[in-house]
This record gives sequence, structure tokens and C-alpha cells, in this order.
Amino acid sequence: PLLAVVTSGLATVSAGALVLGMEREIHLGLWLPGTGTMGLTTGGVGGYVALATSLASFLVLLLGHSRARMMTATTIAVVALSPASVALLADHFLLRYIALEIVALCVAAIPLVERARHEAGRRALTAYVVLRVGDAGLLTAILLLMDVSGTLDIDAALSAAAALPRTRLSWVVGGMILAVWVKAGVWP
Repeated sequence: PLLAVVTSGLATVSAGALVLGMEREIHLGLWLPGTGTMGLTTGGVGGYVALATSLASFLVLLLGHSRARMMTATTIAVVALSPASVALLADHFLLRYIALEIVALCVAAIPLVERARHEAGRRALTAYVVLRVGDAGLLTAILLLMDVSGTLDIDAALSAAAALPRTRLSWVVGGMILAVWVKAGVWP
């Protein structure tokens, strides 16, 4: 998996350059009617987490083993690294959601290449269904924030959350907590 190590190393160097390049907005030119412009914000907490994630991936790959089945899982993990970084740097909820969906598909695919056939299908399906539960929480929070703010821009939507009544704000917070709980792998 030399290619995986090199790719992960380049991702780490790129994330470091983004973090050191100060915080700035990069507009992607992606636009869907009614959603606003999508972009990435470098630096800040998201930039540091993207750097830490890339560095951890690089170190694991550099020090890891190279069994045949693990090479495929490693490839999937490296593929998931890019959308994970996009999700961390996204300034738009739709872009973040799409990036997290790609990561979730990669996470659900890994058991298929690491385990025996019967057990792999069950584990992949379980991972996929659990990740969908987390997505339901995230989507609930996003839609409630969009309803109050009229935008999917993360900063504007979160700022507008202060105007929400406590009951609706509880649904937003609960949805976000559920999403983080599931995406962080803390589920049983």
C-alpha cells in the first residue's frame, strides 16, 4: 500500500498548507436553486480536525500491515479521507451532508472486504443502517435550521437558531447530538 501511504501523506501536507494559509473562503461554484453558494472555509477548527484526521491516517498507513484484504480496506479508507476533509471544511449544510454520505458508504463497504462473506454482509448492513439513523438526526436539524434561517449556509443557519423556541431548538440540538454520536462510532 505504498500508494495509499503517499496519497495520505499528500493529503496531510495539503491539509497543513490549508491550516497554515490562514482562514479564508473558497467558493466551489456549486449551486442548486434555493440552496445558496457552496464552499470550503480553510483554517479554524474544521481545518485543524482535517489536518489531525489526515495525519492520523498517514501514521496508521505508514506503520500498518499489508495483508491482501487489508489493502482493499486501506484503499477504501483513503478514498473516504477526501470527503471527510470536505465535510470538515464545508460552509454549507448540503455540501457537508453529501460529503458525509460518501464517507458513510465507504465505512459500510469496509466490512465487505475485511470479513467472510456471510458475516460481512450483516456487518455492512448494520453499519449502513446505523449511519442512516445518524443521518436522520442530522437531516432533521438541518431542515429545522433552514426553516428558521431560509439558508443552508452553516454560519447563518446556526446564528438564526438563537431565535428558535426552546422546543424546536431541542429538536435541532438532539438531531445534532444523534448525528455526532453515530458518526463518532459511539453506538453500541
